[in-house]
Amino acid sequence: MKIWFSVSIILIILISGCAVPPPPSDIPPPAEDSGKLPSTYGPLARNNKSIQAIKELFQKVEALRKAERFTELGLIQSIKKSSRFSPVVISGCDLEVLKVFVNANWAPVIVTKSPVGPRHVRVLIGYDDSTERVTLIEPIDYAPAIISYDDFSKQWDDTQKTCLLVFSENPGKDRIHNTLRRYLPEKMKSLNIVY
Repeated sequence: MKIWFSVSIILIILISGCAVPPPPSDIPPPAEDSGKLPSTYGPLARNNKSIQAIKELFQKVEALRKAERFTELGLIQSIKKSSRFSPVVISGCDLEVLKVFVNANWAPVIVTKSPVGPRHVRVLIGYDDSTERVTLIEPIDYAPAIISYDDFSKQWDDTQKTCLLVFSENPGKDRIHNTLRRYLPEKMKSLNIVY
């Protein structure tokens, strides 16, 4: 009788469309959530909020660069003070940190050296551990380039290993710290995050 009653209640809930409320956010994730990144993620869509914010920001950077002579950092600081963007600079990164950001639907902006010319600002939008490749785009156009992890490491020769996250609204310190702690708690001490 008790089993029939329990089964009836479950069926009524399923049929009526009622859902069990989600657990509070302070409860630890379920056991199947290992805290490990998926082996493949992306590429992030062209209409992703992070990619759109990056594109808009770098269009403004290009306009300011043509109008006046600024360094990239000076341009970003100028835009940060005078616009709705909330860029966050993170140094001490490696590919694993960048993959965490991509997995959170944030597109990290980095500076790479080009095999045939000057440095380029690139945006990491995807990765695949099985093929050991990343997907990069230019900040203004969405022409993806897929390169190996080895080539990526050679091109991203920044000694500070810095990336820039661009948000259309302030993400808050907890959001970035909690995302990093979930997947890479051991790397938290080596990262320098500037809001």
